[in-house]
Amino acid sequence: MKYRLPCLVLSPPMAVSSHAAALSLLSGLLAACAGLLAKLGLDQDQLTDLHLWPVLVVSIRFGLVGLTLLLNCCMLTIYSRALSLSPTAAEASLLNTAANLVTTAAAGAAVLGEELSAQWWAGAVLIAAGSWLVIADKRKTD
Repeated sequence: MKYRLPCLVLSPPMAVSSHAAALSLLSGLLAACAGLLAKLGLDQDQLTDLHLWPVLVVSIRFGLVGLTLLLNCCMLTIYSRALSLSPTAAEASLLNTAANLVTTAAAGAAVLGEELSAQWWAGAVLIAAGSWLVIADKRKTD
C-alpha cells in the first residue's frame, strides 16, 4: 500500500491572490514607515533630544521629508499593482489598512513612546475582524 503525502498545490487564481495580498501588506508597511518619517521630519519636538547643530538638524529634516516622499511613491506603485492583482479592491484596501494600522502602532510605541489604550486595541480588533470577514467571503463578484 502506497501512502502519498498531501502537498499544497496553488491554482493560478490563488497564487495571484496571495501575491496581491503580499503586495497589499507591503504597501501598508511602506505607508506606515512614510508616516513615521514624516512625523520625525516635520515635528519640531522630535529631534530636539539629539542636541545637534541647527544646520545638521535642518539637513536631517530635509532628508527625512525626502525619504517620506520616496516611500510614498513606492507605496503607491506597489498598492496600484496589488489592486490590479486582487480579486476585489476591498481586499487590497483592507490588507493595506490593517498592515498600516499595526505597523503605525508598533512604530509609534517603539520609536515615539506612544501608549496604546484599551480603546485603541478594541478598535484594532474590530477592524481586523471586519477585514477578515470581508476577505474570507467566498461569494466574491468581479
